[in-house]
Amino acid sequence: PEMERTLTEAFDLLAPDVAMVHAKDLADPPLRPSQAAGKGALDWDAYCSLILRHCKDVPVILHNLNENEVPASVSFVKDRLTNGLS
Repeated sequence: PEMERTLTEAFDLLAPDVAMVHAKDLADPPLRPSQAAGKGALDWDAYCSLILRHCKDVPVILHNLNENEVPASVSFVKDRLTNGLS
């Protein structure tokens, strides 16, 4: 419930020093392994909005994905950052 506020505070504090952003989802429930982008609990609307507002010219990094998760994760993140939010 506090995710958008926490993300906003983090970007407000850290954005001037950001060299890249990480596009990995939050596991849901938290004890599971990390999730591919769009498959977990991260508020992607808030996250992508903040990336576009504060860090739109930095690389977006995806890693630790199963090979079969790569195309969907890349597509999900690209769509969010180029065509707008849901």
